[in-house]
Amino acid sequence: MAYFREIYPKLISEKDNNKIIILLGARQVGKTTLLKELQQEIQKEATALYLDLDFLGNYEIISSTENLIAYLKQNDFREGERYYLFLDEIQRFKDILMILKNLYDHYPEIKIYATGASSLDIKNNLKDSLAGRKIIYHVYPLTFKEFLVFKNQGDLAKLLDDKNILIETYLPYLREFLVFGGYPEVALTSDSGRKFTILQSIFDLYFKRDIIGIMKINDIEKLKMCLKIIAADQGQLINHSHIAGEAKSSVREIKEFLEIFSDTYVLFQLAPFFSNKHKEIIKTPKYYFWDNGIRNYFLKNFQDINSRSDAGFLFEAFVISEVNKQKSPLQNLKFWRSKMQQEVDLIIENQSKLIPIECKFKTFQNSRDYSGIKSFMDKYSAADKGFVASVAKDQEIEAGGKKIAYRNPFNLGKIA
Repeated sequence: MAYFREIYPKLISEKDNNKIIILLGARQVGKTTLLKELQQEIQKEATALYLDLDFLGNYEIISSTENLIAYLKQNDFREGERYYLFLDEIQRFKDILMILKNLYDHYPEIKIYATGASSLDIKNNLKDSLAGRKIIYHVYPLTFKEFLVFKNQGDLAKLLDDKNILIETYLPYLREFLVFGGYPEVALTSDSGRKFTILQSIFDLYFKRDIIGIMKINDIEKLKMCLKIIAADQGQLINHSHIAGEAKSSVREIKEFLEIFSDTYVLFQLAPFFSNKHKEIIKTPKYYFWDNGIRNYFLKNFQDINSRSDAGFLFEAFVISEVNKQKSPLQNLKFWRSKMQQEVDLIIENQSKLIPIECKFKTFQNSRDYSGIKSFMDKYSAADKGFVASVAKDQEIEAGGKKIAYRNPFNLGKIA
């Protein structure tokens, strides 16, 4: 059974242009499934071929442009006729980007869709080898809306766009999502033990194939310890020296590890907001996991959300990750902390507009919920409205002449 992903219509809309479409993302987030669904749809009206490059038996086929073209001709490719080529897991072959470039330049009738688990080599080479020839799409773990679809709650998913939703209906699913996250296979099973086993399998493969196999890093225990510390301190200002001491590493290594985790879609960085942009570069950032299930896996804590002391942190990470998955390329995400220790969890920079968002996992409202928002809006005139993401009832209030709205956390990516 195919489950709808919000990125799918965008991918299918690319089928008639010549750009190479590359899907980048972590392992097991659904890139292969998307690729096969695209192939099944497109081959209804055109010739298409899927190649799994994780299978080493295909190495000879894609070892050169000549070998690949010869293989395609054995599989119904005729020069001058539209042909679709789907390549899965391109990161395993260092010369593949040059071959894709040759196909794009000399065989414009071949439309290419490709997937890759991002690595520094792929990221850097994409900029050079395929400049002007490719469009990159990022595939993330499920959004909450997609999660509902995977839980066979498509009707509830459709209603998320309604401002007047009955949030109590969604809370059982939100509680599961906050603890186990949105990896597709994890979402599809209801057994908690099985969920843990799936996450363990995903990260065993991540360390074996991506970290050791591709990046040639063998000191896995240091990386695991680094992730455990960040999991425990998620949402706090990053302290490289502290992590280095706990992981028996160096500050330089920890910074390298953080770059790897960010590049392979495990973590993302949230920079501090300053009107002076130079300060944003040198000031201390925060890091969040793309998926709460990953964070809880490294903490070995899958307790129910109602009995956890870190429920607020999980909710904050969920809100920020949801917005990050849905933001446009013109938007930047930041956090704000003043010298007086006033804070706002999330600032959306939308060109000249600023949108402050505070995250509160509770069903009641309190003026302390938005004190940081009000301080931010007093300081920055580009912020004309603030939001509190919560599971309380939607409501708009005015505090000191500032407009502040309580909103459910499910569609905050659309407010900008």
